[in-house]
Amino acid sequence: MVLNIPDEDRRKAERRRLIRKGALMRRPLTGPLEASVILTYRCNYRCVFCALESEAPAKKADISPDALERLIADLAELDTEQVSFTGGGEPMLYKDIDRFIELTRKHGMACSICTNGSRLDEDRIRRYAEIGVHLSISLNAADADTYTVIHPRTQPEDFHRITRLLGEFVSLAEKLGTQAHSFVSLNFVIHSNNYHQIMEMHRLAREIGASQVQFRLIQPREAHRHLFLNEDQLAQAREQVRAVEEEAAGDARYAVQVMEILRSSEAGIPSCNVEANLFCEPSPGGERTGDSVPCLEGYIATYIDSDGIVFPCCMRSVSISNHYMGNINDQSFKEIWHGESYQKFRTESFLVSVDSKDPRENSCAYCPKATLFQIMVDEWSAGNYLYYYDAALKDALSRPIPRVLPPRAYAVKFISHTLPDRARAGSVVEARVKFKNVSDYTWPALGEPLGQAVGVGYHLRDRWDRMISFDNNPRSYLERDLEPQGEAELTVKVKLPEKPGRYIVEFALLQEKCAWFEQLGAETLKVPIKVKRA
Repeated sequence: MVLNIPDEDRRKAERRRLIRKGALMRRPLTGPLEASVILTYRCNYRCVFCALESEAPAKKADISPDALERLIADLAELDTEQVSFTGGGEPMLYKDIDRFIELTRKHGMACSICTNGSRLDEDRIRRYAEIGVHLSISLNAADADTYTVIHPRTQPEDFHRITRLLGEFVSLAEKLGTQAHSFVSLNFVIHSNNYHQIMEMHRLAREIGASQVQFRLIQPREAHRHLFLNEDQLAQAREQVRAVEEEAAGDARYAVQVMEILRSSEAGIPSCNVEANLFCEPSPGGERTGDSVPCLEGYIATYIDSDGIVFPCCMRSVSISNHYMGNINDQSFKEIWHGESYQKFRTESFLVSVDSKDPRENSCAYCPKATLFQIMVDEWSAGNYLYYYDAALKDALSRPIPRVLPPRAYAVKFISHTLPDRARAGSVVEARVKFKNVSDYTWPALGEPLGQAVGVGYHLRDRWDRMISFDNNPRSYLERDLEPQGEAELTVKVKLPEKPGRYIVEFALLQEKCAWFEQLGAETLKVPIKVKRA
């Protein structure tokens, strides 16, 4: 029997086969599946929840057009599947953005652009529908009035114009038969101005014809505390999310992505974040054991900042010695992809041990891409990966519902710390952080069945208190449950920047896979530190 498989699907399958084979051989045999490119940090909006003005690296210029053209050519030569233009700021402010979108498509790669939609017009949506572009739209509201409150520089007609154009784009794509590449995703950041509109957001997405909708909670920044949800608002948001997921269930053409904290513990939806190594057999050479995380990030994705710096992952771990891969202004991306720094990252991340799930040693154990890695490693398993994935899913369904703490439980009082006031650049320093549970609830320890343990992490800020790194750092968890009014002291390993200067380390509590405490209004502990030359 001859299977009639489209050429594009064959190419996708072949890329994934080469990724798996390359990981076993310890060298990439193809390029990344996806490259995310930050074009600019400029933006024409000032969304009320955004920290661009206070936290964006203002000194960074737009990515060089010459470097971007070389990058796209390199990615195409490496057989990359998709290029995503993102921010930073608003990517459609980038000069000649349409030329680079078309160049990406001419090279045979899928193209996605994450935009507020303000620069869309009839000519653009017609051209995008013709060539095949994924529009990922930050809309954040279900009606014009709310839209103008969240985006103060806009008018009600801006909302109506953008939603109308998106509907026309979807209709054009269906008419042209390009909907496999020309489709819409709507993104909503949930906060006190729009939490009541989640169901309306979902229905607006269906009305437009969007293929995907994403709900995520506002990031916990002190400047936006007035936008945080209180307990009643969070409960209402969770109820709406549950109703949305129930209403959308069974529609294979429409996906709902939800940040875990917006799912109610009563929703009956188990966590399916299966550990990547759960069903993996040892590799033929015996180098990787069943106790290793088969991290494939160094083979499937890459990230390029507007200053040309290439970094391999959005996560951070002290187990990984370096996250600077190179700069496309100094060398080709192809050279960087096959270079020594990337090779070292792949080796270190691939062999990270999960014998201990203590994030001080291994934050990668909680990687959100674990399920994707599990699917990708079928050639290391005794049989077809679908069997193992199905078994993993059944195992997840049989577990108890995640123990998400109620909002009132996220209350902490920091007592002391031992972080030094100065240390060498690039070094890892240990700090003991003492804190008290000032809530009326017991906090779970590391033995929690689905990993919802309470622990301490840190955010890194510059001398002006602007965020450099939010939640990409190793964490330390309670070893035993902490009862109300109880105190605990945990040791956190802090990886300091390579560049000397004055910084702020912000210690914060979190419940793994659920929320950072400050998202629900809890205090953090900010400690200044001077980083000296190594």
